[in-house]
Amino acid sequence: MGAFFTTVFGSLFGFFAQYLTKKIAYAGLVTAAIFAAVVAFYAAMQALTGSLAYVITDKWLLMGFYAVLPSNLSTCLTAIWSAEILAYLYRHQILMIKTVSQAT
Repeated sequence: MGAFFTTVFGSLFGFFAQYLTKKIAYAGLVTAAIFAAVVAFYAAMQALTGSLAYVITDKWLLMGFYAVLPSNLSTCLTAIWSAEILAYLYRHQILMIKTVSQAT
């Protein structure tokens, strides 16, 4: 009797462990892909704003460029994009909660 329960619960536990491992792996992969996209976008924005300063050769235009773009631009962009990502995640979670609550 003990061998029967060990076999049944062992195979059941193995199935759930394999299922959860796949879910965690996919979630990690998606998280890494999103993080890589955000880092690439941030690097592209930094490169674009940094290269504009070298393209402008006139001193007066360069002074106007720095008057429009503050020295803490990277901090501002980081704060804006972090707020956008958090707002998207919040809206997505609310949508998921509504979807699950309507399905049951």
